[in-house]
Amino acid sequence: MEEARGSLEVLNKVFDNMFLKSSIFRNRDALRHDYIPNHLPHRENEIKYVGEVVAPLLLHNKASNLFIYGKPGTGKTAVIRFVFNALSKKANELRANIKCVLVNSRLEGSEYRILASISRQIGLSIPFTGLATAEVFRRIVNHIKANNLYLLVALDEIDVIVKKEGENLLYELSRINENFSSHRVSFIGISNEITFKQILDPRILSTLSEEELVFKPYSSDELFDILMERAREAFHNGVCDPSVIRYIAALSASEHGDARRALDLLRVSAETAERGGKREITVECVQEALRKIERDQVNEVIRTLPIQSKVLLISILKNLRNPSAQHTSGEIYTEYRSLVTNLGLESLTDRRLSSLLNELESAGIISSKIVNMGRYGRTKKYSLSVPQAHIVEALKEGDLLNGLLE
Repeated sequence: MEEARGSLEVLNKVFDNMFLKSSIFRNRDALRHDYIPNHLPHRENEIKYVGEVVAPLLLHNKASNLFIYGKPGTGKTAVIRFVFNALSKKANELRANIKCVLVNSRLEGSEYRILASISRQIGLSIPFTGLATAEVFRRIVNHIKANNLYLLVALDEIDVIVKKEGENLLYELSRINENFSSHRVSFIGISNEITFKQILDPRILSTLSEEELVFKPYSSDELFDILMERAREAFHNGVCDPSVIRYIAALSASEHGDARRALDLLRVSAETAERGGKREITVECVQEALRKIERDQVNEVIRTLPIQSKVLLISILKNLRNPSAQHTSGEIYTEYRSLVTNLGLESLTDRRLSSLLNELESAGIISSKIVNMGRYGRTKKYSLSVPQAHIVEALKEGDLLNGLLE
């Protein structure tokens, strides 16, 4: 009882500290991904281009459809949010009946939920489930007609939904203006994959990809400018020396050039300093934040793996702990089959296991290299790409597999 009271006191102290004025943060929201600053450094040309594409809508004229490509964290979504925000304000000033809608295809996860999100954002109530997608489309069209709307739709991470459910949604969007006497709906597709258009039906591509824009990854200097601008809004004066921000920018540029991940690293570094009672963010805070982010990322990836992939990963761990093992796929498969037999699970084929190994490698959990085994030919040897302790920690969250880790 005494211990429980002590734990509660510790927790209440944590909560009470949140009401104290932070010595680090002035505006935490400035480091969020969906925060729209007054200025987006090094994306002025892209903002101008997108603005020129959508500007005809202000006169209720046709705007070209646009596809935007670029790796994650290159500012694609930020630019669209920025332009949509400015366009909506200008439309209100001019009393132009324009609705700007942004939907993340990956987060919504299905065609129906994407259409339901579009509906909600234009003021149309659609049940969470239960209608045919064709009926939802019909209701959207009728709502646009009844309210004399001009609609601008941006689908973020559009490649995810096309790979998952096919091209039907894009096909319907490419034909939606056939329902009106004038061009009422314009479309912006945002993809993390430059090769995405190669998998699309040419008829859909010709309609929806009238114009294209490619976003290049940020350099170290560009990331530095972005982080400095956000830091001025997020932190009190003197909290973060420019040399620390330069360090974060250099790390991020060398690894991925992803502004969102660079902002995450800056935010977690600041939270690390705050929790440690420090008055400034140091390089040591950044290094600790890096370790935490890596642990969290590994944990999330492993936590959401299917059971068979988790068993295969444990097989790799066990094989790597064996000093006499060669760490080949054959040895890993043998270990795997022993484990699934003990668990009462169905054993997968070598071909399927090879596919799961490739998925683990793509996720950055393991790595492989081809080695020459002499008269036994060439084979793949596997190793871990992240610390073993991080993997064990993540796997231990599942009670079913806990005993296999001993």
